[in-house]
Amino acid sequence: MIQTTTELEKIDSFFLEQGLEMGNEPVDRHVQKIWTDIEDGVLVGAASLGLREGHWVVDGIAMLPAYRSQGRGSRLLAHVIEEARRRGAHIIWLVAKSPGFFEREGFSYTDAEHAPEVFGCHDCSIRDIDCHPRWMRRDLT
Repeated sequence: MIQTTTELEKIDSFFLEQGLEMGNEPVDRHVQKIWTDIEDGVLVGAASLGLREGHWVVDGIAMLPAYRSQGRGSRLLAHVIEEARRRGAHIIWLVAKSPGFFEREGFSYTDAEHAPEVFGCHDCSIRDIDCHPRWMRRDLT
């Protein structure tokens, strides 16, 4: 069941446990809304919408491995996109570790030079060495 929460620390911990990098953003995140996917009282997925220096971003999205490829991540992402649209966003940005998922969800690739500098990956010392982030965007108009 998808529901909203305000428990940012709990969700950030979940994101970190699922391999997302959190806390290296060069600007304030300003998380706007958080959704969770709960099954039998267990947090199996979460997504959050952020606003960073005027840029709408998928602040984080993750599913436990056993719950992937069931459409649950797509449902969480749909909530993020709809809320961004409702708030007047024209573009939503992200840095992807699983770019294929986002490509199937209508996001397109860009490069760091054409993305807003609101992600920690811009100045990361291991970017394109040990880590290969993919900047992506989706037009919402």
